[in-house]
Amino acid sequence: MDRRKDLTVAVAIALLGLAIVILGTQINLGRIRDPIGSRTLPIITGVIIMTGGLFLAGRRLVRWKADPTIVPAEGTRDEPDVPASTVRSMVIWALCFTYVALLETVGFLILTPFLLVVLLWIMGVRRPLRLGLLTLGAVAVVFGIFDVLLGVRLPLGPLDPYIGYIG
Repeated sequence: MDRRKDLTVAVAIALLGLAIVILGTQINLGRIRDPIGSRTLPIITGVIIMTGGLFLAGRRLVRWKADPTIVPAEGTRDEPDVPASTVRSMVIWALCFTYVALLETVGFLILTPFLLVVLLWIMGVRRPLRLGLLTLGAVAVVFGIFDVLLGVRLPLGPLDPYIGYIG
């Protein structure tokens, strides 16, 4: 493992915090002023993230000469039946981003079962009955809690004229 990656990640975290601070300062304050304002939370969050990134980068730079740059890999090997896979994690990320992009158009009740079946399949759930029960149960519970019980309107897509607002 290359320890220079630590420094790169720390600098990236600090830059992310700086971007949050900059974007936070551009938030419109609105007509009604309050002592804290709508900019405060993003700015404080950005400062905390930026401070953490700078702390990690500074710690790495201080230890730069004391620690070797290349160190042996940490941890243990993957378990034989549960291998870690970069491809698997990237596919899951891509599926989640696609889900978010399509959710408004396709709707929660149509898109979520497909996402859950694919994610469960990727994670090794192969029995059709288990896939179906877990998927339908999870969709029913989430829809029931958020849309019906709490009144958080989930996007229904083409089902909106038929189901409408339930909560």
